[in-house]
Amino acid sequence: MTDSPDVLRAETERTRVELGRDVDALADKVTPSKIMDRQTTRVRRAFASMRDTVMGAAHDTEQSASAMASAAAVTWLAGLERAAADRRTGQVLKAGADLGRLLASIAACESTHADLLVRENV
Repeated sequence: MTDSPDVLRAETERTRVELGRDVDALADKVTPSKIMDRQTTRVRRAFASMRDTVMGAAHDTEQSASAMASAAAVTWLAGLERAAADRRTGQVLKAGADLGRLLASIAACESTHADLLVRENV
């Protein structure tokens, strides 16, 4: 390894860029809104597949089947949100202070989202 200032600066800059990418990737994974976006996308895809299966067999009852599929989807999603919030509660108890606050915030979002889903679709 050389002691050249230019080489050391270049290595430092390369390390800084790599660390910046790692921090950005980690932030993307733990940001509550990004987590919700990923979960929402997964659920939408699953229900689109379910809807296609149901609607393909029942063309004459399209609106009824769609409404039933939507209600089932909302109920299922609300259940997932509640279960996730319950799991977070256990994780909060095991985590350190900073991570615990983040997990508690995520659990509150999940719980609130579950309640809003049910209220808006009752």
